[in-house]
Amino acid sequence: MAEAARFDPSVWPGSAATCSTGSTPTARWAATPEHERRRTATLTCRRDGSGDLRRPPAPAALAQWQAVLDPLAAPKPSDADGPDPRTPGQRMHDALTDAAGRLLASGELPPSGGTPASVLLTMSLDQLETRTGQVTTAHGGT
Repeated sequence: MAEAARFDPSVWPGSAATCSTGSTPTARWAATPEHERRRTATLTCRRDGSGDLRRPPAPAALAQWQAVLDPLAAPKPSDADGPDPRTPGQRMHDALTDAAGRLLASGELPPSGGTPASVLLTMSLDQLETRTGQVTTAHGGT
């Protein structure tokens, strides 16, 4: 019951299913040829700079991400301003951001990956000198 306090009541049914499958590892957790065949992930960038991360993970990946994200997505303790005002979805978003920041800061990524806070812009010398016009990002955005 203590775990129920972490979630918005609207997500309790899904949380109960997660808790019940997570508390008794069974064959459902074992990778199957179908899990192996269907595994994929898509990360796309929108024009406004936000993005979409899609695809349900295979059982092993789900267990790993739950172990990483669950503690990071827990509500912050109540303080003078009251309880954590973030929704469960907002807390999970913040947990993903926190986990990525920790991974980037760890120095454990391959040499070609994990350059934090780098923005590559393409512009003309005139645009740079006059500080006007539109630039293009490395991913094609303007």
